[in-house]
Amino acid sequence: FTLPARLVVIWWPTASQPANLQAPTAVNISAGTNLIGNGQGEGLAMINGFEVQPSTIPVPDYASRIVGTVPGDSSVPDSSLELWMDDTTRTLYNALALNATGVLGFFFDGTATTKESRLYPVTIISKERNFDRGEAHKFTIGLSVATPSIGAVV
Repeated sequence: FTLPARLVVIWWPTASQPANLQAPTAVNISAGTNLIGNGQGEGLAMINGFEVQPSTIPVPDYASRIVGTVPGDSSVPDSSLELWMDDTTRTLYNALALNATGVLGFFFDGTATTKESRLYPVTIISKERNFDRGEAHKFTIGLSVATPSIGAVV
């Protein structure tokens, strides 16, 4: 699994999150914590979840045996991030505190003006250190995800 080089993932605790989740600014982005890392220590290893999952509602018309559907609710499943951990600095490990609330911003094509992003209000519901043998040290944060801002533009 390799993250695209243009992807930027930013964490903002609630106190410093963008005021307008549909239009994060360059100032907002630089004020957040970049979770991608620099390849030399802590950084994002895996993204799980964050896909909007639509549902449908069956609508029988009683005139036929075929039942149509209409759009129902959409939801985002509980999601998680797995990150490489630096036992010395622990910058990202310390920034992502258990029970913290905030916003995760996913900027798929970088953070230049006019680029689309998704911002997810989240709560960190679990934080586990992983000690897999034969692998560098990682930790995983489990997230409860609220209604995202899809199509936000920088």
